[in-house]
Amino acid sequence: MNKKAVQFWTDEKGKPSKINQSALILNLNNIGYANLRINPTNYILVKCQNNKITSTSEHEIINVLNEYLKQNATEEIQETFARGVGTFVSSKKLTLLNTLEFKKDRDSKDSSDFYFKNIFCNVKKEGVQVLDYENSASVIWEDKIIQRDFTIPADEKPGDFEVFCKNLTFNDNERFKAFKTMIGYLLHRNKEIGEPKAVILYDEKMGVNKQAHGGTGKTIIIKALEMCRESVYVSGKELKTGSFFKNQRINITTDIVAYDDLKENVDFEDYYTMITSGIEVEKKGKQSFIIDFEDAPKILLSSNYLIKGDGGNSDLRRRHEFEIANHYTKDSTPEMEFGKRFFSNDWGEDQWNKFYYFMMTCLQDYLLNGLIEVDSINLEKTKAYSKSCPEFVEYANINFTPNEWRDKRATQKEFEEYYPQVEVVSPHIFSKWITNFSNDNGCDFHTKNSGGNYSFILAKKEMKYAK
Repeated sequence: MNKKAVQFWTDEKGKPSKINQSALILNLNNIGYANLRINPTNYILVKCQNNKITSTSEHEIINVLNEYLKQNATEEIQETFARGVGTFVSSKKLTLLNTLEFKKDRDSKDSSDFYFKNIFCNVKKEGVQVLDYENSASVIWEDKIIQRDFTIPADEKPGDFEVFCKNLTFNDNERFKAFKTMIGYLLHRNKEIGEPKAVILYDEKMGVNKQAHGGTGKTIIIKALEMCRESVYVSGKELKTGSFFKNQRINITTDIVAYDDLKENVDFEDYYTMITSGIEVEKKGKQSFIIDFEDAPKILLSSNYLIKGDGGNSDLRRRHEFEIANHYTKDSTPEMEFGKRFFSNDWGEDQWNKFYYFMMTCLQDYLLNGLIEVDSINLEKTKAYSKSCPEFVEYANINFTPNEWRDKRATQKEFEEYYPQVEVVSPHIFSKWITNFSNDNGCDFHTKNSGGNYSFILAKKEMKYAK
């Protein structure tokens, strides 16, 4: 429990005004300021009050002291503080504050909490339980509290946001169920289930006519997650490759990091460490620190372009990809359909309650089913095209027969005759196209050289390689 503030200055007649620095530190301790130990070498400034904890800064502490002096001290003391503020409040001086041990506030493996102003909700496989804060035995990070009141919706009619999500899944029950588990995975603040994946959102028509099809609703999904969890939004258009400070807004309490609208030619390998090992955070002018895997935020990527990878097991097991239906466009928005802007004052309490309850049912579905995979719409085709070109994939689908030897030079010549508009590539690149096509279709690519004649075969893996 916080103690009362204490006077940390002397202002006697005939004597110079003086600020007592040890009393100043005692005052800060009494009103709840402390150093929170993240690990043996890293601390952050926090304030604890009424069983709630929030991160703070030297700047805020100075402002609090200044306001306190304005209300309780003479102008001479205020001037003394203003002249020597860098001496009275500095990073070294603040190390004298009480030290608190960091207590993890992550969800358990089998449940998750949503904190609101009036109550908090505990979500399990069995359902959603509404509880009073007096039933919470742990300190709560204030940043986790959603600044709205919540009550269970009075009827089962879907809210606008749930209808919006159904539209993103073609109103297909299986895709909608998979979509909900994806949202639930991102909302669940726990890593013990063993699914270290980044969620990647694409558009259904990504890459069609070599154009980016934006405005489909991916950013609204990110906004919805921000309404529920402590999130960091990173615009892909402003992201600088190789920047030391690209993660500087991430904190120990961050739940989700969303990299939105990533540019073309992004390499998924750049995110491997963040997904499976933890995150190094380097803030300007401060010592970097590591957020371990179990405490690190979950990762969401969205793009209008294919996020590239080598296609190996290491790549595939780290990504959970989902294609959004192009139900919405820049010319046909959710606001036009529903007559109101999502997450704004246009929403009444009923829509807000239905939104939060729907998000909690997403988490419940994830706890019940884990991440559900669904069949690709156009994604596999887009991946195949990215490894060669649409014309080659079309040619290979028509002309290649598994377990049949083909002359490589004659094949390339025939392809170039069929598709004269395709820029001629080297024999080496053409071989790479064939290899990728073979792998994508579950075959092994083999070659042989007989008297200067090069042949290849796409052998089914379950069959012996025929010599």
